[in-house]
Amino acid sequence: MNGSDVPVSPPNGTVDQNLYTTWYSLLFSPSTMNGSGVPVSPPNGTADGNPYTISTAEKAVEISLLVIVLFFAFCGNLLVWVSVLWKRNLRRETANYLILSLSAADMTVAAFNLPFTVSAVALGGWVLGDGACAFLGFSNMITFVASVMNLAAIGVNRFCIIVHYTKYPDYFDQRGTAMTITGVWLLSILLAVPPLLGWAEYAYLPGQSICFCNWPSSVSYTFFMVAVCFGGPSSVMAFCYTRIITAVRESRRRVRQVDEAASSRAPPIRSAFVRPQVENSESTEDRFRSISSIKSQKHEEAKKRKAREDDIKLTKSFVVVILVFTICWLPFCVTMFWSVFSPTPVPRLVDMAALMLGYSNSCWNPIIYGVMNSKFRAAFKELLRKLFQCNWKR
Repeated sequence: MNGSDVPVSPPNGTVDQNLYTTWYSLLFSPSTMNGSGVPVSPPNGTADGNPYTISTAEKAVEISLLVIVLFFAFCGNLLVWVSVLWKRNLRRETANYLILSLSAADMTVAAFNLPFTVSAVALGGWVLGDGACAFLGFSNMITFVASVMNLAAIGVNRFCIIVHYTKYPDYFDQRGTAMTITGVWLLSILLAVPPLLGWAEYAYLPGQSICFCNWPSSVSYTFFMVAVCFGGPSSVMAFCYTRIITAVRESRRRVRQVDEAASSRAPPIRSAFVRPQVENSESTEDRFRSISSIKSQKHEEAKKRKAREDDIKLTKSFVVVILVFTICWLPFCVTMFWSVFSPTPVPRLVDMAALMLGYSNSCWNPIIYGVMNSKFRAAFKELLRKLFQCNWKR
């Protein structure tokens, strides 16, 4: 190099041209320099022959699977949003707005995070710079934490409506539900900020082709997030659903006792058809008034029982949502600890399979609602019927 830092050719016969080219590319290539111009070792997964290199066929398979997840996650959660905002019976239930909050996290994954993963797989790495990667990692963390926190909030909602149903309107009216959703997202943003401030870091993870938290950069932050984002919500959900199961069993036991007591006090069927010997207008009116009152009470009890059964069915669907969430994201957590504590890198196949399974969680929730909730199922059918009939006419 000359004094102006412009590379010059070596003197003839002093250095082999190939050796000079290799030396220059290693020293001044952007992939081997940090921001200050000092040469550094290439990041994991960038050198040829590394465990993250994949063939064209593997790349095509990964892209295809990611696009399929993207399509169903976005369309399914969009269907949930349209159904709740369109159908009045779904709009009236404040618990459904918690479903929308959970669905918003899944839609963000599908519309914003997944396309960048597809791009990184297609291009063989991250090409948009460190700033964009940090922002995308921040977004990924927010949606991940928000999903867990929304599930915990839904658990508390179910606990209140079944165990403390008399106080439920006070806790989860429109204002209370709005405050709960706002709190979930603010907490998710707060927990995702530390890597931006130096406690851990957001970086491109070549094994999963995403920008996310580089867990080995801070073991303390890793344990903090595990405790807050898994230990806390898991404990809340375990407590809530255990109490719910106990309350439902107790309620059913009381209902059986009341039904048995009522059947034992009921008069014989024959006596109901025996005409009394003496009858006057006053006794007839009293009898009809009594029968009307009994019918009205039975109708109200039937309505309450039906509403409670609907709440229990919705609670069951949420339990399934939690189980599916755990199944989908548990392998991702295993690879996270593997990357922190194992001296050997996670194989690309294992790393990417764990990520795809986690991403697929965004597809399952609308399916669960459609299968286990009659109101959502009816709304889905009507919307899809209108959509396809409109397209068919065109």
